[in-house]
Amino acid sequence: METSRGKPQKTGEFVKKEENLQLCRRQIKSILFRTTILEKKIFGTHCQSRPMIFGLLALLIILFTSPLHAAEEALFVRDANLLKAKSLRCLFTRQVTTNWTSWETTWSKEATIENMEYIFAAIPQKGSKARLIKRVPGEPSGIQEVFIIRTLEALNFLEVNPERPIHTTAVMVMRENREAGTFVATTSQHTITRDGAVVPTQSYGRCEVMAFNEENRAS
Repeated sequence: METSRGKPQKTGEFVKKEENLQLCRRQIKSILFRTTILEKKIFGTHCQSRPMIFGLLALLIILFTSPLHAAEEALFVRDANLLKAKSLRCLFTRQVTTNWTSWETTWSKEATIENMEYIFAAIPQKGSKARLIKRVPGEPSGIQEVFIIRTLEALNFLEVNPERPIHTTAVMVMRENREAGTFVATTSQHTITRDGAVVPTQSYGRCEVMAFNEENRAS
């Protein structure tokens, strides 16, 4: 964006970062001034300990400026383009299971899983149904219909089967802070075994967008 005179216009975020940087510089100058006074009082005018003082100053500079870099290097960023996805491929690699054998629950430790893949296809922009291709070890592969619930923070898929509780998958708008980063996802299965045990399972993974509804994708 440019002003009427052709000069670049600074955004609010840029101005805020610039103000923070200027504040850090003023604080560092103040520390330098106070350190010089303290140095003269302790060591006199012919101080032989300048390497130690400069090392201390370098540490203070790092401490004062690191929050600015930390804010710029967040692990995840919000990317609402996820809500325009036409197809997703999800891989789940971690899992936790609970087992109700009585009124007391037994929690499993978080375990590593392999080859648990969900592909959500034919996701319409305005409709409420999509297709799910599920590849899970020990389960038959196939295509099933799932319902979609869109919220501001996630694409939510519901597997509805009259013979068992609903299974859910939430793909959140939080994406890895890098080019072509994947989105965070969880999937929850609610199982009742033949002997009546209730075994909920939640798995954690990431999803990549395979295709967008291009006409509606944000630039």
